[in-house]
Amino acid sequence: MKNQLRSIVLLCAGGAILAWASFTGSRSLIISEIGIVYLVVCGVLIARHVFALHLSRALLISPLVSGLILMVSGTAVYFISALGNSECAGVLLVPGIIAIASIVTHPHSPIRSEPIQSSENPARFPKVLITLFFLFYAIVTFILFGGRTEKAVLGPWDSVDPVFFVAFFLEMLCFFRLIIRGTKKWVALSLTSMLVLQATTLLALVFPLGFGFDPFIHQAAERQISSDGVISPKTPYYIGHYALVVLLSKILPFSIAVLDRFTLPLIAALAFPVMAFDRLFPVLASSRSAIIATLVLFFGILSSIASPTPWGFSVLLFSFMVITTIGEKGSVRKGGSPLLLAGITLALLALHPLAGIPAAAFFFFVVLLSLRPQRSISRVARYVGLGAVSLLGVTGIPLAFLAYARISEQFAVAIKPFSLEQVSAAILSANLLPPWRFSVSLDPLYFFGEYALVWIMIACAIAGFIVLWKMQAYRLTAITCAWTAIILIGAYGLLSGLLSFPSLPAYEQNEFGNRLLALAHVALLPLIAVALTKVAMSVFRPAIPVIIRSSTLLACGLAATGALYISFPHNDAHVSYHGYNVSRSDIDAVRWIHGLSGREPIVVLSNQVTAAASIREFGFLRYYPVTIEGKIAQLYTYSIPTTSPLAELFREMVRKPSRETMRHAMDLVGVKKAYFVVNRYEPRGPNIIKFAKETTSSWKIFGKNQTGVFEYSY
Repeated sequence: MKNQLRSIVLLCAGGAILAWASFTGSRSLIISEIGIVYLVVCGVLIARHVFALHLSRALLISPLVSGLILMVSGTAVYFISALGNSECAGVLLVPGIIAIASIVTHPHSPIRSEPIQSSENPARFPKVLITLFFLFYAIVTFILFGGRTEKAVLGPWDSVDPVFFVAFFLEMLCFFRLIIRGTKKWVALSLTSMLVLQATTLLALVFPLGFGFDPFIHQAAERQISSDGVISPKTPYYIGHYALVVLLSKILPFSIAVLDRFTLPLIAALAFPVMAFDRLFPVLASSRSAIIATLVLFFGILSSIASPTPWGFSVLLFSFMVITTIGEKGSVRKGGSPLLLAGITLALLALHPLAGIPAAAFFFFVVLLSLRPQRSISRVARYVGLGAVSLLGVTGIPLAFLAYARISEQFAVAIKPFSLEQVSAAILSANLLPPWRFSVSLDPLYFFGEYALVWIMIACAIAGFIVLWKMQAYRLTAITCAWTAIILIGAYGLLSGLLSFPSLPAYEQNEFGNRLLALAHVALLPLIAVALTKVAMSVFRPAIPVIIRSSTLLACGLAATGALYISFPHNDAHVSYHGYNVSRSDIDAVRWIHGLSGREPIVVLSNQVTAAASIREFGFLRYYPVTIEGKIAQLYTYSIPTTSPLAELFREMVRKPSRETMRHAMDLVGVKKAYFVVNRYEPRGPNIIKFAKETTSSWKIFGKNQTGVFEYSY
């Protein structure tokens, strides 16, 4: 009783201090330390009293628990009012209130026992292997830091020394050898967390200015919410991510950009290994197998969470949701799992409807499936409910798009005319065989990573389903994973075959559908991981010849290295990637433009990368109301998005620079000054820069002839 009272008093004091700091806008090192301790303690208490976890497990998932609470409560407050300093102060009290409620309502909540210990006898502490692992881990990290760049490149592999892959391969060999040999559970989990952290922070380490386009948009939105409390108009997506970052920025001494880039990796590194291990251990009855399966799960989602965007966060939480349901029959009703599933579902709805709607269907399906009907009418009602949930899962996304298009003026949805010819053409156009580029390293990689892997994963999913089905206690897990994948594939077919998006360019028409397929892949990952792990571990039995075991170990290292390579943006003989990163010359260019123009209204014709640099530096500058085809459209200062009329004028300037095109841009938005920005990496970039100089007398080149800025005015 005394311990409980002490915890309540400390939570009240910590919450009051943080609320005061947020309300007054004051931050200090002491406030930050109190904030970290407060959120961790709240997460630990909830995990212990509600989820019935031991202290070690509760400590690791505490950032996830507190993060879910901040996401959901912050989103609710945002839509009701705003996220100003006073509202943030109130939201920061919510984790403490829930923690106190968990202590009061579950004062003597039984703690679940540690996972069943297997008959494995871990070998003596492998000092040599541990030392080698840390050595190669340090070398890999050093190479990543050595590859840091502020130049315009197509991905991390254009900047990182190729020796990186050798070092990472050796690092993974040491890891797999440690696991197969046998080591203490806490050592294996610690090393797995280190691998997760290393992979998820790769882009942040290589690109100090940031990588991609979307992250800069999200960070600008978070900065605006932090300063103004709201973004107008309020949109029903991404707010969960924004709310979490904004709330953390109120109590931690880090910029919004830093918090945006590192929150996801830290949550993934701490929570993912232990959650996956604890759920997979009873299924596989082996610590070694559970660790290998955990790594399979992680590499399966790495490509989606490599960039810390709201979608990346959504995939991570969706994987947590699927992992939580892995367990013996009826286990979903025990240990607070329904509350955890409900919290993740609400967070996904706040993060991204594309993942939130399937998550809601997933939640209700799991709950209905785990119910034990007592009467025949209850059984009928359950089947009716399962059918309704399945219908919601398939049709929910298309209906949500149609509804949003009704209320949004800037998002259009069109219904496609259905034809069997289009379906047959799509089937016949599918690449059934990989193209061969006569590359010793890339051809096998893409054969297994892009083509054969699909069929291997399908076969493994079927095999994993059979394995779990034979284990009667885990039939609900098998059914849930398979049902979720089928529903998501059905939603993909309905969305891709029924709807088109006129506001998106042609190359992004399938983006929404592809994300549904990514979620279907996540749903099947437990089945795949179980099957692959069983096959792999059967090879490492002592009775198997050494040459076969050694070859399998090498294959595991190569597979992990190849998975890392494919998971990040790359440009090679098989893949033509065109997404350059924001460079120092881009930032210098937009700063120069901003300094010259001051508060004068301007328009800038540039590519997305330069626009992202401007958003990174100055946020959302100015929008111009323009009448296009009888409708009012808001055109941004820079020529984004790619469907904007200004983007078409930029493409005209790239084809043939002219003063007339720039005057057309100025007339379109009603300004007297305009700028044309072109990067050297554009097709015929040097020639475009040369010809653009002839169209104006005012221009400047940045970054050793990398970026040209040309000024035009009436």
